Amino acid sequence: MHLRTGSLLLSIALAAIGAAGAWQYVEMRAHQREHLAQHERHGRALLDAADGVVAREGRGGRLAPLAELQVALDETRASFGLEWLSIRTGSGEVIAASGARTEPHDARLQFEKRFEPRGPRPLGRGPRWANNASSTGDPELILALAVPGAELEARLADDRERAVITSTAFATAILLLVGVFWLRLRALDLRVALAASNAKLAGLETLRRLGAGLAHETRNPLGVVRGFAERIARGQIPPAELETSARAILEETDRTVARLEEFMLLSRPAELRRTRIVPKELFAELATLLRPDLMNAGASLQLSCGDEAFEADRDQLRRLLMNLLLNAIQAVDRGGRIELGCESTPSRISVVVADDGPGVPAALRETLFEPYVSGRPGGTGLGLSIALRIATDHGFTLRHEPRLPRGTRMILEIPRR
Repeated sequence: MHLRTGSLLLSIALAAIGAAGAWQYVEMRAHQREHLAQHERHGRALLDAADGVVAREGRGGRLAPLAELQVALDETRASFGLEWLSIRTGSGEVIAASGARTEPHDARLQFEKRFEPRGPRPLGRGPRWANNASSTGDPELILALAVPGAELEARLADDRERAVITSTAFATAILLLVGVFWLRLRALDLRVALAASNAKLAGLETLRRLGAGLAHETRNPLGVVRGFAERIARGQIPPAELETSARAILEETDRTVARLEEFMLLSRPAELRRTRIVPKELFAELATLLRPDLMNAGASLQLSCGDEAFEADRDQLRRLLMNLLLNAIQAVDRGGRIELGCESTPSRISVVVADDGPGVPAALRETLFEPYVSGRPGGTGLGLSIALRIATDHGFTLRHEPRLPRGTRMILEIPRR
């Protein structure tokens, strides 16, 4: 599981890093195109400016003295910060040049245009440019220049550096994010494993306590049975008392079997047979079954529920509610009142057993549902543990709530499906 998750996270991280790198490359190329376009405009502007300055050295389309032309080229190159500046014929013959004579290999740094001297054409003297300067007689002139490449290269290098730094930052952030997510998953898995271990330990502790309680609850009735059997075997019981002794043996045996059944119920989940339960009908059945207990306790039972319905195992649910109601009957004083009803919300149905007895002592509230915890003399402390187990098997929630000014509310919360 961890290997598959790790591989998936690594694939996502690599895909995200690749996407970020591609995005930065596209951004870098866009910036470089913009810088090259600015460089092109700057070079063309310098070329036009140089053309305007050098063209004035022509007189009516005729060549100025080469010395003056050379001075003009040198001054223009120095003023505009050019690498070199030249005038050549269309066939490539250089007429005049300033700066390095060799043209740069990087074509992005070189700009040229057709060149013509400007000014009025005077009558009379003076040789034509081509006739005076070109040995080939080529009448076409080209003005060419080269700008320094340091600034352009610096901008392009900045673009590359920015792309590398941003891509690295994105990659680092993605890897950190994936790493943090992976660590959180691992921490969650560890917490789940720890919770499972704690639950297992708690279950073992519960079973230990159940076993100890079962041994105690079984030893006493078996001692009684053994005592009666020993007396019968020795002939120490008169014939008139044999029936009474046999009945006592049966009662203690039944009590032991009941304890074993309760232990089995608590130690393994029940197989539920869910059916549609109408609480109002089940409540009426419970009231009929508990009528003798209510009469003996001098207590009354009030039922209140609408036509709500839900799914549950009817026998298990009846046993759960029976345990809660018996506890309530044993808790109230004579003339006490017990209520069994329903409370409904959009998300759940709550079955409530309430009484006006003295309530659960504060010292027992934290351990109320643990096995063999009872605040009643003679109680086994298994009733609420069994009720909680039945509720848990159903996916329900069973909780205790103090009732003011006195009494207890036991609430079974059933989520709506």
